[in-house]
Amino acid sequence: MKKLSLDQIDCNILIALQTNNRIYNQKLADKVFVSAPTCLRRVRRLRKTGIIQKDVSILNPNITGPMCFFLMHLALHEESNQQMAKLEKKFQSLNSVLQCYLVTGEWDYTLKLCTQSISEFHSFVDTHIYSNPLIKKFSTQTLLKEVKNITALPLSGIAATDG
Repeated sequence: MKKLSLDQIDCNILIALQTNNRIYNQKLADKVFVSAPTCLRRVRRLRKTGIIQKDVSILNPNITGPMCFFLMHLALHEESNQQMAKLEKKFQSLNSVLQCYLVTGEWDYTLKLCTQSISEFHSFVDTHIYSNPLIKKFSTQTLLKEVKNITALPLSGIAATDG
């Protein structure tokens, strides 16, 4: 994505939309001190350029009953681009994998997983980890308590300044 120059109004729009993307355009315009047509034009540009990637609803994880969350760290036998791309595609297709990161250090990947039970997690490990010849070893941490979980990016200081 080509870097787009953002001014303070764009940043203020993005800050507001990260908190509530269902805000009415007129209310958003009032909040960022521009006219409604200007605000709408800016929001459309932010979406068209890919700065706003998608609009989603964040669900309460308790709606389906107890859920288990895990961080899993994976080390690979080898780091070939072709094998890693295949592994990444696999993880992208699995509903239990909420997030997947290629990382530095001792581990090659870190996954955030969500299952409805420990037995479902065990089945995930048997099916997708133990049976995968690319994975050399793994370590898992069970998430006990959510202390902070935000989706808003910190935008302070990114607005382009004239001068």
